[in-house]
Amino acid sequence: MAGGTAAGQAFTIAASPILSRLYGPGDFGLLSVYASVVSIAAVVSSLTYHHAIPAPETDEDGANLTVLSLVLVMLTTLGSGLVIAIFRTEFERAFGIPGLARYVVAVPLGVLGLSTYEVLSQWAARKKAFGVLAKTSAQRSLLQTSIQLIGGFANIGKVGLIFGQLMGQWGGTLQVARKSWRTDHETFRAITPGTVLKTAGRFRRFPQFTLPGAMLNAIDVNAAPLLFAHFFGATVTGYFALGNRLVSVPFMLIASSAQKVFYPAAAAAKHRGTLASETAETYLHLLRLVLPVVLVMTACAPELFTVLMGARWREAGVYMQWLSLRACFTMIVFPLTPLIFVLDRQVAGSIFSGMQLVVRIGAVVVGSRYGDARLAVLLLGVGTGSLWLGYLFYLLAISGNRVFDALGRLLWETAIALAIASPIVIAKLLHASDLSVTLTAGASGLFAAGSVVRRSGRRLRQKAAVAP
Repeated sequence: MAGGTAAGQAFTIAASPILSRLYGPGDFGLLSVYASVVSIAAVVSSLTYHHAIPAPETDEDGANLTVLSLVLVMLTTLGSGLVIAIFRTEFERAFGIPGLARYVVAVPLGVLGLSTYEVLSQWAARKKAFGVLAKTSAQRSLLQTSIQLIGGFANIGKVGLIFGQLMGQWGGTLQVARKSWRTDHETFRAITPGTVLKTAGRFRRFPQFTLPGAMLNAIDVNAAPLLFAHFFGATVTGYFALGNRLVSVPFMLIASSAQKVFYPAAAAAKHRGTLASETAETYLHLLRLVLPVVLVMTACAPELFTVLMGARWREAGVYMQWLSLRACFTMIVFPLTPLIFVLDRQVAGSIFSGMQLVVRIGAVVVGSRYGDARLAVLLLGVGTGSLWLGYLFYLLAISGNRVFDALGRLLWETAIALAIASPIVIAKLLHASDLSVTLTAGASGLFAAGSVVRRSGRRLRQKAAVAP
């Protein structure tokens, strides 16, 4: 799953230097506002019933939840279309981005595509069809970026970015649907309106307790671009969006793939009584994957942006540095969040999302009071990163792991990652050129990748040696 996602994101990252020269910061600011509105609506579109799809013991219940989720997605799409039709000019005035009213009309289509794929991917994850999910995940990124490149070269402006994002949200949906129908059509044919309603009642705890948390989390994750647009305008939002895109979005997609793998594994491990060890193993793999990559990118971010994106994007690299703490712990924690569903701790998830939202809004508002976008980004990265770290220890504790042991492992893996990133710091202290710092970072990144492969392979061999 992570490999398929990484393949698609590698193309997106490789194309970023071209996209940054075809589109300006203001264009990316508009794209960020559109994507945030779609994401907020999509998260709540199925009333979070789709989160329950991997959990039931029988496929019949899972199929009923899938159909229920798809029906709710259709209703949400119609509702969002009505809201956009009535208030689209108000959207433009609220965010102060010229022309926004023309582009938000694509929001309902984006909600439909993104939500439908998410529902179907939960069913595919339940059936362990990780191959098709990996393939479509790569295809979605390739499709989105290719269309954005074509739009940029065709000089059609913001339309290229928005249309590419929309097609990426739809990419792979039909392929996953065909796969699910081909292998499980008998299960879906047995579904009736009565069984769907009965299943909705049995799993009503998800909309009752998970939906508030999901809404808070969706607003939390997407509030920053909207707030930056409102207080600082499209250009600053574009800097924030591109910095956030390169430090968070590619890795969050990898984290999302890891979550789809961990969720059914955690549900099964709970029944076997091995949830603690399953969680600890996943946590260790995430530390080894995430920490070296994030620290290497953090150390060289301004120089990397200047060399690859152009001098006008250096500020985005500074933003990226301050956002790295949040991105790091988000990528480690997000795959483990199904624990709150497996262990029926949805209320804790809602509380955490509320705290995140308060810190996120407070950071941008404080920065706006001083007219300092950098201060807003600094407070945002440090504040939310600290909350994610606390949430990590909570999840490990409820899974049956000792927090002290987890902290020790975190400190050890951080020390290894710092050693890998140290040549970049030395190069900067010696006042090396931006190009030299970037090349040093590339060498450190290759070493980090090799280290991850070696250590993961050694761990797998150790497990195989003690297996019965």
